[in-house]
Amino acid sequence: MNPLIPAAIRYLVAAMTFWSPIREHAPEPPGVVLERYTAIATDIAEVCLDPKEPPVFRSGDGGGRIPTCVLLGSLAFHEGRYFRWVDDGTCNQKGYKADQRGTCDHGAAYSIWQIQPGKPGLVLLGDSWSLWSKLSPEPRITGDDLIRDRRLAGRMALHMARQSLKAGSLCVYTHEPCKGEHPNANARLNTAMAWSRANPFHENYGIPTLLAKAMTGG
Repeated sequence: MNPLIPAAIRYLVAAMTFWSPIREHAPEPPGVVLERYTAIATDIAEVCLDPKEPPVFRSGDGGGRIPTCVLLGSLAFHEGRYFRWVDDGTCNQKGYKADQRGTCDHGAAYSIWQIQPGKPGLVLLGDSWSLWSKLSPEPRITGDDLIRDRRLAGRMALHMARQSLKAGSLCVYTHEPCKGEHPNANARLNTAMAWSRANPFHENYGIPTLLAKAMTGG
C-alpha cells in the first residue's frame, strides 16, 4: 500500500466533513454518514495515488497527488454533496421522486461526480476519455457501472477533470462556456485550492476535533 493512503483518507474525510457537515445528512445516523465518507475518501485516495494515474497538479504534497485527491473530493461535494441517494444510484431509478436537493439531472447523471454517460456510454483512454463506439479499444462504461464501482466513477471523473483543465479550467467538466464566465468550474477548483492552502497535508495527519465529535455522534 502507498504509505500516503491512510493519511490521505483522514485528510479527505476532514475536508468532506468541513464542506458537508454530518448534520446535513440527517436523519441518517452520524456513524453511518461517516462510514460512507470514509469509503468515498478511500476510493478517491486509491485512484489519485495510483502510480498509473498522472496527477492533475504538477506540484504540491505527494508530487501533486494529494491536491489531486482534494480536487476529486471537491468535485464530488459540489456535484452530489456525498448524499446517499446520489451515491447509491437511488436518484437514477425510474419513478424516483426528487426533493429540493436535486434530481441527478433527471436521472441522467450518475455517481457523486454526476457523470453523464448518455446512451453511447463512456470509455477510459490513457489519461483521457471519450464516448464509447464500436471501434473503442477499451470496455464500454455505463451509468450502472459508475454506480456499482465508485472507484471507477472516481477514475472517470479524474480523467474528465484532467482533460478539462487542459482547456484552462473545469469548464468542460461543468458544461460551461470556456471562453465566457464559468462560475461553477471556478467554485470547484477554488474549494479544493482553499482547503489545501488552509490545511497543509502531512503524513501524520490526525483526526480534527470536529471529526472526532462526528465519530462519536457528538
